[in-house]
Amino acid sequence: MDTASPSLAPASPELAAQIAAVDAIKVAAAIVAQGKRAAVAASTVDVIAMAQLLTALVRITDMTFDMLFTADRLDGEASPIIRRAIADQVRAKIFAVAGELEAIGYSVSNPTITTPETSTHGVED
Repeated sequence: MDTASPSLAPASPELAAQIAAVDAIKVAAAIVAQGKRAAVAASTVDVIAMAQLLTALVRITDMTFDMLFTADRLDGEASPIIRRAIADQVRAKIFAVAGELEAIGYSVSNPTITTPETSTHGVED
């Protein structure tokens, strides 16, 4: 028996392409800057793109927290064998986080370091 909600039809390729074309960060930034007017003007496709990005960012945040927690275990571990095992886990987690970031558009080959003061979070003036 299919337990999927009947109201949640699979996205068509056309819808998936439309969602992929949305700059969800720009849409969200406009809503933050302009408030209700921009929120009401956002299309369903815009909202879906923002929701997909938000859920990806939450997943990446969880993975990053787990990675940092695992890395912190290195400080308290005296055994070289256990330290190597933990370091291997940290490396694997770094690659996993990097893969997730790349999947949402960050380039591992050309990273950009920003600070909160200089970051536009993908928003251009």
